[in-house]
Amino acid sequence: AAFNLEHFRPLEEFKKEIGEFVDFVKDSPPAAGFKEVLYPGEIEWRNEQARRKDGIFVEDETWIQIDDLMQSLNVAREVGQP
Repeated sequence: AAFNLEHFRPLEEFKKEIGEFVDFVKDSPPAAGFKEVLYPGEIEWRNEQARRKDGIFVEDETWIQIDDLMQSLNVAREVGQP
């Protein structure tokens, strides 16, 4: 579901309260055996940032198949391949 938050409350007020809640969650002591408290989506956000910086690993055989397909469709240059 998607909601237009401004129908319920001012957007800036909502963002401020969410920021405060995130701070509260992150400042909470982690459970035994864990190093930190994570909020929903945080791991995925971190993974996305790392992949944007470092790229996404693709096995050689899979990349060969992708490259063959790009060549057969004549789209290699459009996606930056020679």
